[in-house]
Amino acid sequence: MPTRCPSPTRALDAPSTPPAKVTRTQLAAAATGLAVLALVYAPGPRKDRSAEAANQAAFAAVIDAMRAGKSPIKTARSGLPSLSSKNLCRTAASTFGVAHAALAVRRWNAALSAYKKQDAAGCAYDLEPIFLHVQIEAGNATVRIGDAGIGPVWRAKIPQAGPIPDLRALLPALVAVLIAVGFRRVVTGLLLGIFVGAMVGADGAPLATLNLLGSAAYDSFSSKWNLWILVFTFALIALVSVAEASGGIAGIIQRLTRRVKTRRDAETATVLLGGMLFFDDYANTMVVGSTMKPLTDRFDTSRAKLAYLVDSTAAPLAGIALLSTWIGYEVGLLQDLSNSLQLGMDGYLLFLTAVPFRGY
Repeated sequence: MPTRCPSPTRALDAPSTPPAKVTRTQLAAAATGLAVLALVYAPGPRKDRSAEAANQAAFAAVIDAMRAGKSPIKTARSGLPSLSSKNLCRTAASTFGVAHAALAVRRWNAALSAYKKQDAAGCAYDLEPIFLHVQIEAGNATVRIGDAGIGPVWRAKIPQAGPIPDLRALLPALVAVLIAVGFRRVVTGLLLGIFVGAMVGADGAPLATLNLLGSAAYDSFSSKWNLWILVFTFALIALVSVAEASGGIAGIIQRLTRRVKTRRDAETATVLLGGMLFFDDYANTMVVGSTMKPLTDRFDTSRAKLAYLVDSTAAPLAGIALLSTWIGYEVGLLQDLSNSLQLGMDGYLLFLTAVPFRGY
């Protein structure tokens, strides 16, 4: 029997698929993206601070602090010139040949001119010049009155040379929060925040943005410390998954259920279990969170409060415990700090000394 073909008229009359409508969420996402691009590109490149400008700003800050009455850092010998009203009337001079000495002298004498207008009677007599010894020491602008090693010392940290940060530095965090909260896409928000941060760091240049992302990724994954954290985290997640699949977490919940009768009991058990796993904050978060989630759900404890209880007994305890995965890293940093400042203290002893100040 011959097969009938549909008529061309019927084929044309068939209902077509309606075009997809643009949702409000998509419009909001597009508007957010355009706003971010405008905030990155509209202000133009960031202002750049040269090393010379950074040094000048630091020495100007030192001179201003000296004349404003700020106390010196140290005085090796008593009876040396101090910034009394008489010394504030003295002109500055320097014969030490340092490049920034002329800047310090000009700044001092300019401030002196303004000071004389305020105290014309007090400065109406001739005085010997005050000699300034100007140095750059370990990233600080240092000004001494008199000879090095003897006179009182004023110091200010030299600002970092390079691009000057502006309000766009807040843009990556703002993007991550907006996308995580407004669109409920936490991972997407974090990734876009990283990308926007690279754009801000590269002043919006596409190739420089990609290079900055690549170098940052290389630095992160070439660090042995970061790799050990990743390995430890993956192994810990696998351990928690195995414990959950084998029924170990269910067994702990059954044991706890016998004693837990109310919501307060469930929350107290969460805190106690978090206190027992003080040796590492990652282990604490994963194990306690996975273990107590079914139990706290049973007693209608909100997930937000469970997260607060878990977080409050994770990193805070690992940070003050006498033995934890944090302590080795912290003691190493404190030992380097003690050596650089010549404190003569062991890193672990410095950690123990600082424990009372970490009670918050």
